[in-house]
Amino acid sequence: MLTIILACGFLYTVLLGIEITSPYLGGMRRPWTHLRLLVGTTGVIVLTISAANWAGLIPASLVRAPRAISAQLPATTSVKSGWFASSRLDIPRRAKNGLNAENNASPGGQDPDIYRYIHYYSALYEVDPLLVKAVIRLESAFDPYAASDKGAMGLMQINRITAKHLGMSNPFDIRENIEGGTRYLKTLLKKHYWDLHLALASYNAGPTAVSRYNGIPPFRETRRYIWKVLSEYRKLKRLDKVFRESQFQASRPDRPATSRRPQALKSRTGSKQAAG
Repeated sequence: MLTIILACGFLYTVLLGIEITSPYLGGMRRPWTHLRLLVGTTGVIVLTISAANWAGLIPASLVRAPRAISAQLPATTSVKSGWFASSRLDIPRRAKNGLNAENNASPGGQDPDIYRYIHYYSALYEVDPLLVKAVIRLESAFDPYAASDKGAMGLMQINRITAKHLGMSNPFDIRENIEGGTRYLKTLLKKHYWDLHLALASYNAGPTAVSRYNGIPPFRETRRYIWKVLSEYRKLKRLDKVFRESQFQASRPDRPATSRRPQALKSRTGSKQAAG
């Protein structure tokens, strides 16, 4: 992107110089003007896309989801990439449909215990369960066995250092991962005085980076992460509001319908008598 922008700027300057000097050399200015405008428009478009990408305004559908552990792993086989190769952590076996073969998972591809643990530990640590769901959606897409190249593991993508700090023994365990991730999120919210932007920035880039830059770090990945989590969080809140309103309407007792005559259908005689 930067190379294209610099090339467009250089070519724009050259064409501008040719356009200015062409009348003095007996040439025509018009074709050079068209070329200059074309190059300038291209440069502005590329610059706008680069700025939007850096600010995290690219739609979430254009961003790749976190890489998950292959479903073909045999039982008790450790991942041979990154720090997993030197660790003793064994990944549980997965079935062909991507679910844990030892658990009774739902046909939709998600363990029903995930939502039960989310609501339980969200109430325990006083964190909005919709926020926890939004973080899990962006971190692992509700895959309990998701793992990244940097060593992040499980539903809420807890790395080795954070897992050790939280006292977690197996980050791939659903209950342990949700409990530790929710507790860590509550700690970050309290640390930043319930500023959701700073808390999410610390969750993605680390509290040290937020303290170093005295705010949201100028990392493209972090800014995109905050934007995507907040977008998912707002969407879940809207759905929850609609669901609660529909439940309220369904729970209201049926009222007898009163027949009211529309104003437009009243007879003119009746209106004249009322006026008289």
